[in-house]
Amino acid sequence: MCVHEEASGALPDQAHVKRALEIAVAGGHHVLLVGASDAPTLRLARMVPDLVPPGVPLHPATTLDTAASLQVSPELRAAERPWCCPPPGCSLPGLLGGGRGTFQPGFVSQAHDGMLLLANLQQFHHASAHLARVLTERIVVPPRGGTLPANLLLIATAEAHDQAWRSACAAILSHFALVVQVPSRMPDRQPLGAQDEPAAIIRARVAAAWQRQAERSGGGWQWRFNATLPPTEVARQVTLDHAARHLLAVATRQLALTATQRQHVRLVARTIADLAGMELIGPAHVAEALQYRLPSAV
Repeated sequence: MCVHEEASGALPDQAHVKRALEIAVAGGHHVLLVGASDAPTLRLARMVPDLVPPGVPLHPATTLDTAASLQVSPELRAAERPWCCPPPGCSLPGLLGGGRGTFQPGFVSQAHDGMLLLANLQQFHHASAHLARVLTERIVVPPRGGTLPANLLLIATAEAHDQAWRSACAAILSHFALVVQVPSRMPDRQPLGAQDEPAAIIRARVAAAWQRQAERSGGGWQWRFNATLPPTEVARQVTLDHAARHLLAVATRQLALTATQRQHVRLVARTIADLAGMELIGPAHVAEALQYRLPSAV
């Protein structure tokens, strides 16, 4: 099914997970929720649409003009599918597109300008390399050729006890800027930045963060979200104060962060500062961002 689901009821009392999802939506950062089999990972993931401000797309609207050559019906090209949930083990044609006769877009291209939920990440190991290309190039290349836009936010879940997903899905793991442990019960102590709030308050904060990003990028959609900033814009827009730079340098050495992880931390810290209404990134923003890259998180 590929629809926009409005989550019913309040979010579960997992404030630190809710905070990570807020950051993901606010900055366009892909997020992976890891928990035991009895942890509410999927329940939390399905509530992400509740954090998206109404009437505002996650990404700039892009028509599927390139799909015309693939004989996609006008109805499919025009329909909005911002929340897509392919079934575990979905085939490659189901994910990327295919079908006999008239071409049918897959879940990935249907999630363009929205969100894609992969529940139980290991079940999609057969598509790991293809999904990595989607996340890098923001396009999908169906088996029959051509290209379709696929600018999306990826939310995935995985079971902590089944570590096979780490090797089976290695190609896409580096694309997750946020990796969050979901406990089976409420932790005694919440991580930095976590507080239990109604979804409406979070939506308002996300909307304000989106506005800050749009203004910083000149009001256009070219680099709408922090997660998609090119290197030249990262240098211009991601400004850390002296204490924040020192903290990141120390963390890079002590945690042996890769260049990709370090970049994720910087961009996530940029989003955390945007949510706080601050232009300069401070040590508190970096400290919170580092929580999602600690070795214990995976």
